[in-house]
Amino acid sequence: MPIVVGVLFVLTGVGCVAYAAAAADAFPADPFAAIGALLVGLGLGLAGRSLVARRMALGGLGAMLLLVVYLLVATYRARGSSFATAEDVVLQFRLLVLAALGAVVVVLAGLARRVRSVSAYGALDLAPLAGLVAALGVGIVWLVGDDEGLRPCRNGRAEACAAIAARIIEAAERAPTGPPTPWQERAAKALEANDCRAAEPPTCAAQVYAIGTVAARAGRHHRAAPLYLRACDLDRNWCARAAQDASIPWTPTERGRLTRRGGG
Repeated sequence: MPIVVGVLFVLTGVGCVAYAAAAADAFPADPFAAIGALLVGLGLGLAGRSLVARRMALGGLGAMLLLVVYLLVATYRARGSSFATAEDVVLQFRLLVLAALGAVVVVLAGLARRVRSVSAYGALDLAPLAGLVAALGVGIVWLVGDDEGLRPCRNGRAEACAAIAARIIEAAERAPTGPPTPWQERAAKALEANDCRAAEPPTCAAQVYAIGTVAARAGRHHRAAPLYLRACDLDRNWCARAAQDASIPWTPTERGRLTRRGGG
């Protein structure tokens, strides 16, 4: 029985770590990485009938269940009434994943209660303690390492990405020839990783244009030009602004494309 329960804990933990590594948009990766590290440590300890692992499993799973319930309530309140937007679909998927995770936590807690641990502490107690330390480390980094507001965009929140794009464009207007700041470089990467294809064309165009401004100011003209052209195709309001960027060595064909699209 202890080995079976330990294997289930380890497999669940590996699944959480794999989800975090996939960087899915429905959830931030860091909490799943922390939960996965803790579950793997607990699983190894439970398999060896660790006294610390059993006590930590019951307490930790209880805390996880409270967290899942809190996230369920918060997500339920934030969701839309339909699948009208991509963000609504993400929130509905989040509800499904949280419900499944809550059921898994309840099952694991029931199994952990059935494991009889040894009466003394041993070397195997280091495994759950190591898992706890790893989980706390990842959790602390996640809580304090917001990277100046980029996390919501990385997690797929459309309004957060739109706000970041507006901030980048405003900075480019103030200093069109100055190099982008490190934050702007990270913000452009967050926008690019988020991929705004599911958003409305005007919203997506602003984000694509913002990425282009960062590339242009950094001297990556071969990267900026296609981004500007894509923004123009999505929303003609950006065509004239793109054509006015003197740092881009536009070809006659590209400049004609911007002019026709912007004046049409």
